[in-house]
Amino acid sequence: MPARALVLLLLFSTLLAGCSDPPPYVKLEGDRAHLSGVWLYQKQDFGSDVAFDYRMLVLYPDGRAVYKRCSKSPGASKSVNLGSAYVSRLTDSELVLTTNLFVTTVETEFTIDRPAWQEGNDWFMNLDGATFRRLKPGEQTGHESWPCGDQQGSGDVV
Repeated sequence: MPARALVLLLLFSTLLAGCSDPPPYVKLEGDRAHLSGVWLYQKQDFGSDVAFDYRMLVLYPDGRAVYKRCSKSPGASKSVNLGSAYVSRLTDSELVLTTNLFVTTVETEFTIDRPAWQEGNDWFMNLDGATFRRLKPGEQTGHESWPCGDQQGSGDVV
């Protein structure tokens, strides 16, 4: 197949994908409304080696989501940025965020070790072994100053 025909086929396929029905977002309504908001996990170990793990999960009532992770430990680092994702599956034991990248779809799965619970005025949720706290309205995330920086762009964060 000539290169020009391949490029046109790819362009046409991309345009058709843009015309398809929107993905089925899982809305956070009713008994799931308490899940919407900004959830933050921060862990720092300052021993002989400095290690940290910062994670932020933003869940919007309409099902859109943002996830950022910045972690470093001796000999390893990890940076994840899903700036334009949506909740595609939510059960008592699993949260799945989906991101559409050009002609492919990427799913990021989280194990819900403990569903959201309230202690006093604070809400907590345990995902993949990490306890996230939902921030109160107006409370700052501080994600702009995370040591990993923001090389990939972030999308809008509340």
